[in-house]
Amino acid sequence: MAETEEVARGARFVIYAVKDSVHTKSHLAEFMEGMRPEAVRKLWALIQDTADNGPPRHPERCKKLVGVENLFELKSKPFRVFFFYEGREGDRGRIVLTHGFRKKSDSTPRREIERALRLREALRGRTGR
Repeated sequence: MAETEEVARGARFVIYAVKDSVHTKSHLAEFMEGMRPEAVRKLWALIQDTADNGPPRHPERCKKLVGVENLFELKSKPFRVFFFYEGREGDRGRIVLTHGFRKKSDSTPRREIERALRLREALRGRTGR
């Protein structure tokens, strides 16, 4: 079973990361452990800016995945973090980050998209949402 933990709160959005019920760290936190400190700072700055102002409108920083409903990627070269929108919390929107990966080719790997979709689907099984 999957659950979420809050990772950022801003003026426009509250951002959550997916984690498995049996693990203490989110998929995002586990991914970031292998990154260099400067890359981690840049990615956290992008996440906090998204919480404050919404996802970036520039396609070099954020894009919707074509042919997949409600799945987007935040982009901090060469890293990507998938996210989707979920419901509303008060007057703030909810963004859920599924996981991150290092992009090595021009196209987004299908296995990474499938992983994001599996994590999103696992959240639908939660009670109280």
